[in-house]
Amino acid sequence: MPDIQTEITPITAQVDGNTVNAKRLTVVSVIPGTLEEVWRLFQRVDTMTNAARGMMGFKAVSPAPHPELWPVGQEVVMKTYLLQVLPMGEHRIEFVEWDDERHLARTQERGGATQMWNHTIRMTAIGPTETRVVDQIDIYAGRMTGLIVWFARRFYKHRRGRWHLGLEGW
Repeated sequence: MPDIQTEITPITAQVDGNTVNAKRLTVVSVIPGTLEEVWRLFQRVDTMTNAARGMMGFKAVSPAPHPELWPVGQEVVMKTYLLQVLPMGEHRIEFVEWDDERHLARTQERGGATQMWNHTIRMTAIGPTETRVVDQIDIYAGRMTGLIVWFARRFYKHRRGRWHLGLEGW
């Protein structure tokens, strides 16, 4: 199981033209694998679905079926299920930046009660067979922000704790 650290900080953000009090969740983990192996794993849509298994389930809405790799500049819509079975509504993800040289990607996401779920991920090699992954997620969901951040913290720890399985072929 990788070492996973989290931090939650208050931020201000723009949502639909309004300045709001949001939260930033930062998740830092070390994944056993080379930088290129872990970066390639991240590019695959099935990495999210497989890593989330047991806590969340996803079903393709648009495009259906989902592509093998995350598209840049195209919105991906999926139905979400808590514990694989309880419907939670649709979630929309659009990768707005993808930099293979810097191993950095940024998304703009939303769905259900969550009006903003903007995710930046950065990866760096910390040795020949270990990769440091830093997820920064800016979250706003009105009065539900605290609850959504609480869930997101557990969700990312769950996902990062399973990434090594992807390197072994799920």
